[in-house]
Amino acid sequence: MITLEGADLRLNRAVTFEWLYANGLGGYTSSTIVGLNTRGYHGLLVSSLSPPVDRWLTLSRLDEVLVNKEGETNLSTQQTVDGVSHRGYRYLKRFELNPLPQMVYKTGCVELEKTVFMAYRRNLTVVNYEIKNSDETILTVTPLQTCRPLHARPPHLDFTPEFEPIDSHSYFSFDDRPRSPWMYAYTPDAEFMPSDKRVTEPQVYRKDKAMGLAHEEEMVIPGVFHTILDPGEHFLSFLFAV
Repeated sequence: MITLEGADLRLNRAVTFEWLYANGLGGYTSSTIVGLNTRGYHGLLVSSLSPPVDRWLTLSRLDEVLVNKEGETNLSTQQTVDGVSHRGYRYLKRFELNPLPQMVYKTGCVELEKTVFMAYRRNLTVVNYEIKNSDETILTVTPLQTCRPLHARPPHLDFTPEFEPIDSHSYFSFDDRPRSPWMYAYTPDAEFMPSDKRVTEPQVYRKDKAMGLAHEEEMVIPGVFHTILDPGEHFLSFLFAV
């Protein structure tokens, strides 16, 4: 088991620690311990359509926000051309690899443990949250998506994204290209609230930038998953599959 705490969680050091969990097909899920993607190869769902090759990135990351009497707390960390924003790394108290990557965040009245893994020999990523909260709390989980071959680096979206809600807990994402994969997103534990397709500011991959590589990429947001948590202990599971 690997455990990182304290000074190892300061941003400039934390982004030097990267994790990767593979599915046995050539696909994987990977990021830094604070969830800031520093390479174009990072992402929560990288799928191999013709194992072990023809790999596509469809889900870059998830942004988690807590809202309660203390206010709004964004647990994500992102870097754009304007610098680092959200700064959720300030709430990260511990990272463990045992063998799954687990991140423990703490705010005033909430403790959230996030675990990420891929199913063996499936292009399927699961993100689990174990939450303890002493006051009523709203949790929103926002997928940041793209759909590109793993080695491609288009600075702007080069496709027309489409999203189709299936029910109040799931949706499909697809686009106008004949060979690109569809992605399915589902959770039984939150309501999916679709929105007008929103394109993010270009995300900056600092490791790629330092190496002189293409390092900016736009993402698209299909909507948010939303749930209200009464005081207590909760387990929520999110599934993303190609």
